[in-house]
Amino acid sequence: MADVSFTEVANLPYKKPTKSFSYGDEPMQTAEYWTAEATPTASTATTLLVLLIHGGCWLNDYDKSHVRPLAAALVERGLAVMSIEYRRTGDPGAGWPGTFDDLRAALNAAVKLKHSAIIAVGHSAGGHLALWLAAVSGTQLKGVVGLAAISDLVLYAKGTSECEKATLQLMGGTPELHPNRYQTASPLLMTSNVPILLIHGSHDQVVNVQQSEQFANRPNNLLAKPSTDMLTKKQPTASLHVLEGRGHYDLIDPRQEVPDIIADQARLWFK
Repeated sequence: MADVSFTEVANLPYKKPTKSFSYGDEPMQTAEYWTAEATPTASTATTLLVLLIHGGCWLNDYDKSHVRPLAAALVERGLAVMSIEYRRTGDPGAGWPGTFDDLRAALNAAVKLKHSAIIAVGHSAGGHLALWLAAVSGTQLKGVVGLAAISDLVLYAKGTSECEKATLQLMGGTPELHPNRYQTASPLLMTSNVPILLIHGSHDQVVNVQQSEQFANRPNNLLAKPSTDMLTKKQPTASLHVLEGRGHYDLIDPRQEVPDIIADQARLWFK
């Protein structure tokens, strides 16, 4: 099984969320929450929370419904999940800075759920937002998993695909027109003390694996202040796991290995 389509993944069955709620006053500031529980896959439930950020080129053509199967798969592995909606281009107030404001608000709401630790997991454009949160969240986030994440907005904005061109809508123009915005919104240009796992398919046609490769290999890829309970010496902020032969939507397919990788990494970080 490889290079599955968006439609195939979006139409997979899933366990319904425990509850839905709003994390702010804007219509798009909503979330779905799954309680962690012991299941046949996970003999014990953890107190870790996954803040799940869907992709879709930052466009309001795509909403959080397509990652429900992934959310349910993480719950089956003993993790609690808060999957968020946020303002995307086409929504009033979306783009710079509204979309980014929503992510901050969602993380603040996640903190109030009183879990022992929060990790952000984002796919594609959602991966970009998860990596951005890693750089601005301070101590609120304890780890990030980027699934086919867009990490270099400057490079991505120069592309010609529909998704790449959507970068200009998100940022309100080109990197040349808004250099300061890109400096504070492109994860590649930002620093973070949060441990990061990047997972990327070698055959991704939407977000080239080069995005994750250059992020993992950037010169400042070291934790400046490693947490003593997680790390005993300076280690890379970001590590990269390339899935050979996989495409863009394989990364959110619950039938494949990514949910296991996320759950194993979460437990490794916080065992």
